[in-house]
Amino acid sequence: MGLTGDGPDLVLEAGDLVLDRTLQTAVLASLFADGEASSEHTLPAGDGDRRGWWPDSLDGRRWGSHLWLAARGKLTTETLELVRESAEACCAWMIADGIADTVRAVVVRLGLDRLGLTLEIGRGSAERWSDLWAATRASTFSTPAADVRLVPLP
Repeated sequence: MGLTGDGPDLVLEAGDLVLDRTLQTAVLASLFADGEASSEHTLPAGDGDRRGWWPDSLDGRRWGSHLWLAARGKLTTETLELVRESAEACCAWMIADGIADTVRAVVVRLGLDRLGLTLEIGRGSAERWSDLWAATRASTFSTPAADVRLVPLP
């Protein structure tokens, strides 16, 4: 999986999504899948779609983030806070599953229409994820609106 100027570049093989053996795939899927907006969220003008993933209602777990809510807005302090909260919330499943013990997002404004998001993910204690952590290195990827940096912490 890589990123182009238009967002994630997904690779299919025999009809299945090709995944790598690092945290990068999990982070990309968590950040860039559209999480369902609640009734408390303000939808972008002219957009009545609350998005989300239909199986969420089956098991009660929510998938995806609310980054899409910030994509067409101005880069205000509130927008940066929405991005920070959304990035941490959408990756919280890693803590629940024992992959990570901490997930911390730092968001900074990089200009009039661009932001920087750094995700610091602390290694969890579950031994079953040791291969995942061994293969994961710090990485940076870009989207049209943001530069995202993944920092795995020991």
